[in-house]
Amino acid sequence: MNKLTTILSVIAILTFTTFAEKTVTTYTVSGKVMDKNNEGLAGANISVVGTELGASTDLTGEYNIVDVPAGIHKLRVSMMGYESEIQDVTVTKYTEINFWLGEKAFVSQPIIVTGSRTQQRLQDSPVSIGVVDAEQIAERNFLTADEAMRFVGGVSMSDDQVSIRNSTGYAKGVGSRVLVMIDGVPVLAGDTGEIKWDAFPLGQIKQVEVAKSASSALYGSSGGGGVINFITKKPSERGVYSIKSEFGVWDKPAYEVWEWSDKTRVFHTIGLEHSRQVGDWGIILSVEEKQDQSYRQTNDFHRGQFFGKAVCNFGDVSKLSFLLNGAYEDRGGGLEWKGQSAALEVDSTHLDDRVWSSKLQFYAIYDGSADGGKRFWNLKGYANYYSWFDRISDETGGFDEHYSKSMRAGFDGQYTFTPIKDNRFTIGAETFGTTIDANIFGRRSGFGGAVYAQDEITALYPFVTTVGVRGDLFRVNPSDDYEGELYGQVNPKIGFVYHITDNLAARLSGGSGFRMPTMAELFTEIRVAGLINVRPNPYLNAEQTYSGEVGINWFSGKQMLDIAGFFNRYQNMIEPIQVIASQAQFLNIEEASIFGGEATLRFNFGDISRWMVGDEVADILSSTDVSANYVYTKTSTYLPYRPQHTILLSANVNYWKHGTIIFDGRYRTKPELGFYITDDVVDQKVYDIAHNLHFDMWALQLKVSNLLNYNYIEIERNLAPIRSYSASLTVNFVE
Repeated sequence: MNKLTTILSVIAILTFTTFAEKTVTTYTVSGKVMDKNNEGLAGANISVVGTELGASTDLTGEYNIVDVPAGIHKLRVSMMGYESEIQDVTVTKYTEINFWLGEKAFVSQPIIVTGSRTQQRLQDSPVSIGVVDAEQIAERNFLTADEAMRFVGGVSMSDDQVSIRNSTGYAKGVGSRVLVMIDGVPVLAGDTGEIKWDAFPLGQIKQVEVAKSASSALYGSSGGGGVINFITKKPSERGVYSIKSEFGVWDKPAYEVWEWSDKTRVFHTIGLEHSRQVGDWGIILSVEEKQDQSYRQTNDFHRGQFFGKAVCNFGDVSKLSFLLNGAYEDRGGGLEWKGQSAALEVDSTHLDDRVWSSKLQFYAIYDGSADGGKRFWNLKGYANYYSWFDRISDETGGFDEHYSKSMRAGFDGQYTFTPIKDNRFTIGAETFGTTIDANIFGRRSGFGGAVYAQDEITALYPFVTTVGVRGDLFRVNPSDDYEGELYGQVNPKIGFVYHITDNLAARLSGGSGFRMPTMAELFTEIRVAGLINVRPNPYLNAEQTYSGEVGINWFSGKQMLDIAGFFNRYQNMIEPIQVIASQAQFLNIEEASIFGGEATLRFNFGDISRWMVGDEVADILSSTDVSANYVYTKTSTYLPYRPQHTILLSANVNYWKHGTIIFDGRYRTKPELGFYITDDVVDQKVYDIAHNLHFDMWALQLKVSNLLNYNYIEIERNLAPIRSYSASLTVNFVE
């Protein structure tokens, strides 16, 4: 009987305890997180220490944490770029508590817009995003935008064709799988779909964002291999005048037999810029002239560029922006070397080959917001005009002449709002049209449109879910020799981010994308004497891409580590194929896959040096930033121009507060070739070194590119740049 009484007592105690636990009173804790100016901070994290309870602030800085048990708790508030705060809170009923955070000396994570078309911290993006800021571009003094892309993690260049994680091979710029934009406005050519790198206002770029996964759920055709967004600078509040000049020389080639000129080959740049605020309007104006005699025969160029941007602010909630960017180029048209024993020369019949081109880009963007930032809209209208004309020897004493004029114009409208708590919803639509007049493509035109939507859900924070979908239609209009074609597809995407700690986050994403064939891929019919002929293929299918990525990243101060694995499967992949000797055609590959991994590390030794040698000595050697990036890819079938291993190394040593020594190294395994597959190729090993001196008004740089004068190719029978020396001076005048 005593045993039975004991058992019943234990059961009664357990039952009472369980019931008591289930009836614990809980409340809601809410409030607002602000900076010292009482401005709400979006994306701040609030957690109840010792529990899994927490929330993140909305666009106005407000938060709500539900089901908080009654009692005394510690609330921890953190946000990158701001000091964390912990406060004891007694929860006895509905509790409201506000926080004010002070800024740290630096912001460890950039704010990006490309991943989700809205502002977010880098670590909140469910896809890999690479960021290059204006300082990194300026201190390396790149001659062209495509040169800068060679030092961005996950990005590779084959001559002028850009690729992200080896999504694209090489087709003389035609049919890029990477969507390139300026301030969110697409700038691909309407005829070839290529990127006109010489038209990019590199000196006016504030930040470059590289989305390294299929983004068609938001960006449409050409986003299946990733997105590169060049974000331009804002006008200065005070009047600023800048003068920039550069002068450089090409070294002699590594082998005496390659010397083709008895003159020292030189290059130079001169640029003028003015930026100021006049009332509600801010303006930026710049002009630039570049000339390069080149290390290779018929590879010289002369370029001119104009850039203008005007921004009108309507209070603190809306603004209207205009951009006009124009460029002109006159360059040599040499396509391949004369031979390995004359790697810097072309066949004598092609000495007078030339290409002339003009580019004009315009956009108008209206940004507005309401309800303290809970609603946001963005309207874009744009027009891109490109024309080119070439004169190529027919090897009989005459010339074949080719030309193309294309116009692409469109409109994009986007609206972001919070229809219900913990949901940030984005909807949008766009329409655009293309017209072409070309003797190698014919007279062609097309038009299309798209609708898209995305929902970012933070209700289960620290678990954040992003779901999106986009539907596209594009019609290639019929012509005398073509019956027309309608391309269309619906592409979804989904992404997850789990914030393990304030500094550590894991991500998983997947989605599909597609790419319509360009007019050049459909209709190109061209013969280049002695080189290659291209046949049209007007019955190409659109590409379909299925992408997936898993990754983890860690931020702490200026230190960062990001590791990702990715997989891309393509159906009807469009590639240039050599069908018979010296004859090529764009064809659909039934199925191909590219998979691999990427790792990025960034480390700063400034704090360590102060700890080891003290502040006074450390100020002489103020800091050292080191970064490294490694990309490995593998293809399921033969896909040329895609290196299996790529390594980037970079180090910035800052000393005496005014000096910087910069080292950049690049290694790529030798590429598989697409046409001359029996040619010998080598791995790419390139090292650059520069020394900068910068004071209040001026900056001087001395630079050696390709320090070891290493010989390599990116595409067959075209020797990449040899060693060069340059000096540049920038002078700023502030009113």
